[in-house]
Amino acid sequence: MYPVHENYCEFAAVAEVVQCLQQPMALADASGKVLCVNQAAAALLGDEAETFIGELWPSWLESGYQGLYRELQSAADGQYHALQHGAREVQLRRVDGALLWVKLSLSFVQGLLPLFLVGFEDLSSQKAEVQRLTALAATDYLTGLANRRTLMEVLEKQWRQCLARRHPISVVIVDVDFFKQFNDLYGHLKGDECLRQIAAALASTLPSPQCLAARFGGEEFVLLLPGFNAAMAELIARQVSEAVAAIDIAAMGLPQGALLTVSQGIACEISGQFRTADAMLLGADTALYRAKREGRNKIILSD
Repeated sequence: MYPVHENYCEFAAVAEVVQCLQQPMALADASGKVLCVNQAAAALLGDEAETFIGELWPSWLESGYQGLYRELQSAADGQYHALQHGAREVQLRRVDGALLWVKLSLSFVQGLLPLFLVGFEDLSSQKAEVQRLTALAATDYLTGLANRRTLMEVLEKQWRQCLARRHPISVVIVDVDFFKQFNDLYGHLKGDECLRQIAAALASTLPSPQCLAARFGGEEFVLLLPGFNAAMAELIARQVSEAVAAIDIAAMGLPQGALLTVSQGIACEISGQFRTADAMLLGADTALYRAKREGRNKIILSD
């Protein structure tokens, strides 16, 4: 039922239009009190339309956005036009507590009554698609680890933070031993499966959510370990070697004679050894090549 108003005819005409709209829409008075909610808006909010009559529509917003509309309750006559606005991204809280990103528009209805049309556009699908594409852009398609671009961005950020806090930071470069021969013997499909298995082994050794495993390119991977000194990084590298050795060769359809090992190079910044994050990464790369020259399946720390 619509509220009784001395200017009921004017209100009823606007309310009828609101009810016919497909876009989620509410009609409110100058204080923000809800007078009418259409079915699309009720469905977005998660309850029957009658539930929301008499509520202050800013209370539907996540608390951080509610303050933007406090001025509605104190606006004097003649200021209503200044309060309206076009699409603005805010978070809406449903009856079940779920938060939705929406575009909110606020329109003053000119007439005898000070009324506002409050429109919502659900951005859930759009936001989900943006998140999906963002994740794809940050992820190596084969292994599911972070890709090289993401690694370099996170490395630079973690480098600055660790230096500012005077915390150590380490990187471990991991190279699959004799991977070209592996591909030649067992084929590129088995090679891809090998890389996926090793990527999973690397991910399983990450000691905290702040650490990162990334595919650097080809058969090379990098572990980024903020807060870890050289000894701690070496311990993680040993766990990597053990995790790779534990990969089930038979489950990959390989003969028992097949062998998977990795060579690893470690570099750590703790007291000015490296001038830049790139220099630290180069130090780990140099240590890796020493490990390969010295027979592979080894862990070498940068000087």
